[in-house]
Amino acid sequence: MYLEPMCEDKALGYATGFFYRDSRENLYLGTNKHVLFSDQDETIPDTMNLYLHNDLKNSSYKVYSVQLFSAAGDAQWIEHPEDKDIDLILIPLIEKSVEKNYIIEAWSKHTTLPSEYTLYTDQSVSVIGFPFNLFDKKKYLPVYLNAKISSVYTRGYPYFLIEADLPTGASGSPVIIEYGGSSLKTIENEKEINEISWKIIGIYSSTFYLDTDDGNEESLGLGITWYIHHIEKIVNSL
Repeated sequence: MYLEPMCEDKALGYATGFFYRDSRENLYLGTNKHVLFSDQDETIPDTMNLYLHNDLKNSSYKVYSVQLFSAAGDAQWIEHPEDKDIDLILIPLIEKSVEKNYIIEAWSKHTTLPSEYTLYTDQSVSVIGFPFNLFDKKKYLPVYLNAKISSVYTRGYPYFLIEADLPTGASGSPVIIEYGGSSLKTIENEKEINEISWKIIGIYSSTFYLDTDDGNEESLGLGITWYIHHIEKIVNSL
């Protein structure tokens, strides 16, 4: 979904978000942590505007605002319990009105890949988001970008790389994979799946930069995508 971080009714930028539902049927808004802390003058948003659809045909939308701080000033978002460098947050959506009044399509543990399947390089994926503020401005629908997995083992870091260097606005985009046919592999061997669906495998974050010998950074045209299981770790920390 399209996100608009706000501070005192002033828009600070735009990003992509997603809904996630845990095993207890609790609903969360998810995105990258840097969406809250990326402003150059260090302004932290107090509200997140969500552009949501309220009919099945996606013919209209409304803005739903989520407060990022309680009345006492406590932050309402949840970070990774073990590694604060993991660029993911969840915001609990307690008000039942959001599910009553809007079309909610949430990812969950059931929409991730089974544990016996592994990702591998050169595999095709899709990124769903709003890069460079590019989207259907009449219906606020995202664009789907095709990419390839470049590396699933990135020097021990908890993310993988995709062949997509996406601009501002794509932060927080779900990265999905087609689940079916012979495109996936088990740990032991290949296994064919007749039913085709889409599974979420990660959340796109930012451009991957490589440190050079002269002290600079160079982009290789790759994007950092955090493994989706980190979202479950955040949920389980509650």
